[in-house]
Amino acid sequence: ELIAKYRKSYTDFPTETTNNTVAWNKSRVLDLLSKLKPTLPQVDPIYGEELLQHSYYPFWDSQRAKTKNNQLVLSPRITIEPIKNLKIDAQFNYRRDDNLNEIIVQSSQMVRPEGIVDRVSQENTYYRPAFITNEYFAPNIVATYDKSFEGHNFNFTAGYQSEENNYHAISANAPYLANDNFISISTSLDQENQTVSDAINHWAIQGVFGRLRYNYNEKYLVEFSFRSDYSSRFAPGLRQINLPSFSAGWNIAKEDFWPFEDIGTLKIRGSYGELGKPTYNFLIWWFSRITRNNSWLNYGKSDLGKCKKYRYWVRSKCIR
Repeated sequence: ELIAKYRKSYTDFPTETTNNTVAWNKSRVLDLLSKLKPTLPQVDPIYGEELLQHSYYPFWDSQRAKTKNNQLVLSPRITIEPIKNLKIDAQFNYRRDDNLNEIIVQSSQMVRPEGIVDRVSQENTYYRPAFITNEYFAPNIVATYDKSFEGHNFNFTAGYQSEENNYHAISANAPYLANDNFISISTSLDQENQTVSDAINHWAIQGVFGRLRYNYNEKYLVEFSFRSDYSSRFAPGLRQINLPSFSAGWNIAKEDFWPFEDIGTLKIRGSYGELGKPTYNFLIWWFSRITRNNSWLNYGKSDLGKCKKYRYWVRSKCIR
């Protein structure tokens, strides 16, 4: 069995030239469009000044926010029975996103009583691309085996689960484009103010588990399970947690002395188990940022003790 999906999308919006977020600039354009009045002139006929802020809408053709997104999803699944009563179910989940976000501001002119003047001069043009890749992979494998003889019934289950995510983004700011026909970082003339930044994030978790169930003629029931989980989001020494659980039961209704034929199940059961939950207080990462004056990595002296303090597994016990 294979489930596959491929999606390709493209957007092209006008944007403002403010230093606010891309989402704010795009939504501001839509807000201004809703306030346009067809009877209102763009400029004052006497002084040549703009009457309203939103009168510059003709220039949005040269101020664009563009996105290109590609996503691939693959989910194959296979179930096999290599020997009698042994079943293996394997499922794999893969997703990859490749995104390109671009902010382009080109030069534009406007007509005034004194003639044609720059609305956005060539020196104030810029190109801001951002390339983002996110890759996710999660396999799940479970095996089960059943065996029965002379009233003894056994069920074995074992499995493996993991998740891995890799994120990488790189962005740049290229001011003062040489001309409006070639939009790229290499055509930027203001090399002193060019900037490049990136963001890298990786995390992974994995777990193994097993369970044994036994009953004798459905009268006496015993179950034992164990799970071990690992998380890369914690400091070394705190990444692993082991979680055992145990239960035992007695189905009195299966005994020969049980007098009520209409009641087939009446169990007395006791259990003990442990559960684990990851805790991310204050969302502190290994390195929230890596900069010269950052507290997490300050001139080569890292303060990783804080990560140990706020990121750990929480274990809870349950007795019934």
